Amino acid sequence: MASTIWLAAAAILMSQSQAASAPSTLQAAGYLSSGELYDFCSAVPGDADYENRMLHCGSYLEGASDATSAILGAQGRRIYCLPDGTPVRRLREPFLAYVRAHPESRDYQAASTVFVVLIQSYPCP
Repeated sequence: MASTIWLAAAAILMSQSQAASAPSTLQAAGYLSSGELYDFCSAVPGDADYENRMLHCGSYLEGASDATSAILGAQGRRIYCLPDGTPVRRLREPFLAYVRAHPESRDYQAASTVFVVLIQSYPCP
């Protein structure tokens, strides 16, 4: 199980390093970068577009989490264990903290960064 986690994380980091060398490629392909998602998720009450940015942030985080769970679940694998009923807002802070700690990740594909954050923040027992 641990080797699966490290292999998945290594594959993601390799893909992110490739993506970092060509951020315009992400945009051309229609992918959201971690920096763009960070900008949505870092909205604070009082911002003119606060509700819209938080809706975008939460929807993306939940969608990325659900898609990853569905793909891995279909393969009978779990490499992170998000507790049932975890509200989307509990995904936001770990994502923001990760991007702040790893500024180079701003150029990575957002879905890959969310996946790394889920693995690090919600390890399986």
